[in-house]
Amino acid sequence: MRRTVYIVAADSPELYAYLCNVLSDDGETEVIRDRRVSERRRYQTEYAPERRQGERRSRPHVDAELATRCHAVLTLPAGVVGLV
Repeated sequence: MRRTVYIVAADSPELYAYLCNVLSDDGETEVIRDRRVSERRRYQTEYAPERRQGERRSRPHVDAELATRCHAVLTLPAGVVGLV
């Protein structure tokens, strides 16, 4: 069973409430609010060489959709538990 996840930008509480009311909780659809506040690193200077080899977020297009449309829609295949 595939699952659809609507991610709503944190600064759009009206859209979040609307989607929660309109979309039924049938086990296949979930509405969540984007909880990310900002990047964790706050300083421009690095104390050690960067160890990460790539972007940590596996879905960078979600950031673009949240910035332009205030929401993103993901369809997750069967068996996927988290948004990783």
